[in-house]
Amino acid sequence: EVRPPGASNDNAGGRTSKGGTTSYPKCSYETSAAPLGSGVRLNEIAWMGTTRDANDEWFEIFNSSGAEVALSGWQIIDKAEQIHITLPASTKVSPDAYLLFERTDDNSVPGIDADFIYTGGLANSDEGLRLFDSSCNLIDQALASSLWEAGSNSSKGTMERKDDGSWQTSGVQNGTPRAKNTF
Repeated sequence: EVRPPGASNDNAGGRTSKGGTTSYPKCSYETSAAPLGSGVRLNEIAWMGTTRDANDEWFEIFNSSGAEVALSGWQIIDKAEQIHITLPASTKVSPDAYLLFERTDDNSVPGIDADFIYTGGLANSDEGLRLFDSSCNLIDQALASSLWEAGSNSSKGTMERKDDGSWQTSGVQNGTPRAKNTF
């Protein structure tokens, strides 16, 4: 489930048409496809929470494409599929802009408004997040085969994407939500 802060839970993942609500196809985390890549990617993941609370998880996607991208029906799914976000109709991300997803409420990142609130939690190991387009094509992923590729549970440095696509641990405690990474 995903919703903008303050919104009700009604029809969070559908799109409205003249005939009523139409659902997007439901993607599955399991795929053998390689990520297609695009200018939209998972950019930073606070899988470990924050110094305030381990449950204050958040992540962001970033659009580096140079053009606005329509994300209606795109899905973000974790390995256990207990996080299954379907972006609502009319969702767009501007060039060089971020969409911030906060767990449970808009308090995971104090002082910065979430674009969407989601339910479910990220495991510290044997986990992953995958980003699919509205046709269930795998666009991007962040995997923790055993452990996450980066990030620190002890320092609360987030896992952030470098320009070359690899991951590193943020040099800033609690990361850089909705801002340039530390590389």
